[in-house]
Amino acid sequence: MQEKLPIYFPQHQSQGFFKSKNSKFEAFLFPCHNQEEIDNELKNLRKKYFDATHICYAWRLGFDNPTYRANDDGEPNYTAGIPIYRKIVSYEISNILIAVVRYFGGTKLGVSGLIQAYETAAELAIQNTNLQIYTPKNFIQLSAPIQNIHWIYQVLNSLEYKILKEEYSENEVIFTLEIQQKDFEIIYKKTHELSINFFKI
Repeated sequence: MQEKLPIYFPQHQSQGFFKSKNSKFEAFLFPCHNQEEIDNELKNLRKKYFDATHICYAWRLGFDNPTYRANDDGEPNYTAGIPIYRKIVSYEISNILIAVVRYFGGTKLGVSGLIQAYETAAELAIQNTNLQIYTPKNFIQLSAPIQNIHWIYQVLNSLEYKILKEEYSENEVIFTLEIQQKDFEIIYKKTHELSINFFKI
């Protein structure tokens, strides 16, 4: 499987349902930003679907150096977790958990049947959410003499940014900002032209 770096993340939870030879496969997709959120969602699913035959899953976190895990939960090796993960990779998504709840229908599906079922359920869940493109961000600090605070706003004019913190002292103002990667070089150049102190956090 060729690993594709993620460029999307899901905006909301969604579900997908697939049935094969009376076995039911219900996929649950969750946007997740850390391991704690993943663990909580899995705990809730296991509690709610305590009578399920299997709850198999895959998750992926991060964009520059993503980590992942796939779990077959008792299904034959590589027939559940990895097929779910393959769909996550093929859609280039991260910060995502997909868990598929299976209720056995009485007829064995075989290796290929299981792979198809888990892949299909996962893909349907992906198709039922909205994907947003990931925009890399940087965190910086700008400082200037307090009487020249307008210099900072001059630098930020017409750029996309989010002020995370403003600190004022008798002589200085410090802004902590979140900026998009595409604006980093622009801000760096402008701050040096105006002699504003620039720090990357």
